[in-house]
Amino acid sequence: MSLPAAIPRALSHYRRALAMEAGGLVMTRAWFAPGLRLPPHDHDTASVAVVLRGGWDGALDRHASTVQGGDTVLVTPAGARHWNAFFPAETEVVVVELVPERSRLGTEYRSLLAQPATLRQRGLSGLAARLGAELRSPDAHSPLLSEGLALELLATVARAVGNERGSTRPGWLDRAEECLRAGLSRGWTLDALSRTLEVEPTRLVRGFRRHLQTTPADYLRQLRVDAARRLLSDTERPIADIALETGFTDQSHLTRVFRRCLGETPAAFRRRFRHG
Repeated sequence: MSLPAAIPRALSHYRRALAMEAGGLVMTRAWFAPGLRLPPHDHDTASVAVVLRGGWDGALDRHASTVQGGDTVLVTPAGARHWNAFFPAETEVVVVELVPERSRLGTEYRSLLAQPATLRQRGLSGLAARLGAELRSPDAHSPLLSEGLALELLATVARAVGNERGSTRPGWLDRAEECLRAGLSRGWTLDALSRTLEVEPTRLVRGFRRHLQTTPADYLRQLRVDAARRLLSDTERPIADIALETGFTDQSHLTRVFRRCLGETPAAFRRRFRHG
């Protein structure tokens, strides 16, 4: 399917792309080449992106982040500077962009897209995959169906962002994050963290889901992977030592989790970082 001339984006950095516009929303399914690096840039339109597979390291609005496949969503305001260093495997992403002069959305959704955000929300990857399927095999009904899926995706993201921004973050959640960061090598369990914080386990889980869109276990796993990634890039230490320091049982455990999260092994990441 060819790209409509009305789409206000530069698409030269896509490996390939499929797109459709309906109701002032531009919906794109795009593929990025393995290892692609995009220097700092911005876009004329605000967007919400869901990664179906692959991902990238980068920074948005001066905040470093890793975006990867799953239920992770990235909100990028119009004009926000960002850069991307894509994983070594091909990255596939579904993007919904708002064209202000043609959109029928209310001010609450425009406000949503005015601030950058990276968060996890259950169910987004399935919704994005359905939208991507419509873009791959469009028919006469696809514009209406695609617009409906895009609106559902935006509403789901708006609810998640609103919950995160509009509710009071409990003080114990800050302490929980500090405990986990300071004790990566500790054998944390939900009960152990609960006792340390003096917070009921169910309340602990609800707080993580409400404010961080993840579970304590997944949050700790991501902290450990991020710490391992920094040690791999900044030091010459053996991978086995890095695994133990960051809370993995051994090098094999680190390799399995690292590959699942970032799409490559620790050794491959270290080589790519040094030669990139």
